Amino acid sequence: MDRNGESQPYVGEMVKRRVTADDYIFLQPGKEYKTTVGLEQGYDVKANGEYNIRYRAWNQLPSGGLAAITSAVVTARKG
Repeated sequence: MDRNGESQPYVGEMVKRRVTADDYIFLQPGKEYKTTVGLEQGYDVKANGEYNIRYRAWNQLPSGGLAAITSAVVTARKG
């Protein structure tokens, strides 16, 4: 995430835990999925500005492999 073009550090908790089958949601083709993310849990978003947000993560597959997941950039303005 960046604010006004300047990268913002992650300040939330860093937690590792074992992944189980109950942690997976199997996405169906053609179906739309939505969720809400509370950025204030991991970033300082008190200041006004233009925020560019992108989800980037390595997710463990049920087979034990890894999949890189990256979203499109979403821009939000505060203030």
